[in-house]
Amino acid sequence: VYRTLNSLTGCLYAVKKVHLCEADEQECKTEINILSKISHDNIVHYVEHYHLAEETLIFMEYVPGTLKKFYKDFGPPPLETFLYFSKQLIIALDYLHEHKIMHKDLKCANILLTNKGVLKLSDFGCSKDFERTMSFLNYQAEGSKTQKGTPHWMAPESIIDAIYNVKTDIWGLGCTLL
Repeated sequence: VYRTLNSLTGCLYAVKKVHLCEADEQECKTEINILSKISHDNIVHYVEHYHLAEETLIFMEYVPGTLKKFYKDFGPPPLETFLYFSKQLIIALDYLHEHKIMHKDLKCANILLTNKGVLKLSDFGCSKDFERTMSFLNYQAEGSKTQKGTPHWMAPESIIDAIYNVKTDIWGLGCTLL
């Protein structure tokens, strides 16, 4: 992900550059589809994308930091800040689940932090949009069988590639908060 400047408007954007192999292409399409249909204060905003010969560029709202960097620079926050951050994550996750979307890769590196202390979920390449599949009618019960995410934050059922559901995001949330 790179930072870029729109020279006409002076706006900064984040640009995710995805080299397209078969696996990356599907993740890229999933991320674009999800980001283009959702809008929430605690989720990074999609701007546009361009398909080039061997890569896709996804333009998004620029957010200067991550929760991972915050913890590295400042250590654990005071309880009030921790609760403020936790509430924002829960609200964002609830929004996704109401829209039948599983993030599937919750971790501090995928949570952006604005200069005003607003958290924004990012990196929807591993996500699952159940409105685009037949299983969305039963997504709480059936879930998904694709193994994607970061092992230290993944629920046990995700790691062994068993059927899992949006509760997997709750596990990731718990790991992230810890």
